Amino acid sequence: MRLADLTVLLPHLAGVVVQRIERSAAGLRIWAQSRAGRAACGRCGRSAGRVHSRYERRLTDAALAGEPVEIRLRVRRFFCDTPLCPAHTFVEQIALPLVAWRLELEG
Repeated sequence: MRLADLTVLLPHLAGVVVQRIERSAAGLRIWAQSRAGRAACGRCGRSAGRVHSRYERRLTDAALAGEPVEIRLRVRRFFCDTPLCPAHTFVEQIALPLVAWRLELEG
């Protein structure tokens, strides 16, 4: 499957960079991460670019064309460098419609 075909089938992936697609007996796995270089703090709204850490979120769905689908979304935790902000770190929010997806946190 080509990446261009994937955004037709899963248009909500247009906001992320798809790094890898793997098809196996277990179904379809898609590795992705945010397109943005920075993220806004949820408490003060200021933009931040200094990354604290990264982790992976697993989003699963029942099927696509009869195959189970799992999206492994790599997200970043940023430092908020605004002196008076109560949030010292925050996780970027990636806009993926999660209506049909079940979120499984790893870690």
